[in-house]
This record gives sequence, structure tokens and C-alpha cells, in this order.
Amino acid sequence: MHAPAQGLREQASGPGRAGLRRLAPALLVVGTLDPLFSDSELFAAALQKAGVPANPLVYEDGIQAFLQIPMFDITRDALGKIAAFCHRHLEP
Repeated sequence: MHAPAQGLREQASGPGRAGLRRLAPALLVVGTLDPLFSDSELFAAALQKAGVPANPLVYEDGIQAFLQIPMFDITRDALGKIAAFCHRHLEP
């Protein structure tokens, strides 16, 4: 990625390098079988280090994109927790 200005480069290089302190509370839903599981853990840690409330919601043996498979019990559980998180953090 080419970004001519230093500030732009930092913002465009990914969330790990951006100004995380300004982000809203985050709920990171991930399964342990997701190939990006470790990235989710690193991102949650970076958010928490920046003082952003980050709630990792980890599902044992969850595959990538399990939220798109409604017959999984973990999907129903996760969707309920996502709804509760949104209810707590979003204005009516």
C-alpha cells in the first residue's frame, strides 16, 4: 500500500497502527478454528491497551464465519450476545 503522508500511512495500514483510543467499545466474536483467531486476540489486546473496552467472545471449535450458519448452537448463542452488547452500547 502506498500512502504519501506519514499520518495517512499510519491510519491506512490497519487497525493495529491507527489511533485506537477513539474507537467505540468492541465485541470480537471468533471461533478457535478460525485462521484469524490469533489476529482477533492481538486486536483485542491492542484495543484494551489503548483503553478501549474490548470484549473477546471466543467459541471453542468455532469455524471461520460460523455466524452465517444458523443451525449451529454457538451461532444462536453468539447472536444473542451480540444483540445484548448492541443494546448496552447503542443509543435508542
